[in-house]
Amino acid sequence: MSTAISNQQQRQMIWNRRLAQMDHDTQLASARIEGEARGEVRGKAKGEKKLAQLISKLITLGRNQDIPIAAEDPAYREKLYAELNIK
Repeated sequence: MSTAISNQQQRQMIWNRRLAQMDHDTQLASARIEGEARGEVRGKAKGEKKLAQLISKLITLGRNQDIPIAAEDPAYREKLYAELNIK
């Protein structure tokens, strides 16, 4: 009888560990998703601010013709960021 109880206790202990691991994995996945979402929001805001600075500077410099090119061409936009020291 003690063997049956011991086996049952062992099975319960193993089951409890598995449940705890599944809870941990679920929480970790949820935290990762939440972190990625926050990062995307921050990245989008940072990119929009950077582009707004570029456009504002181009307008101030009277370089309006560069705005549509910068909007369409990422390489040209990066060149302008470097040229105008926008980080």
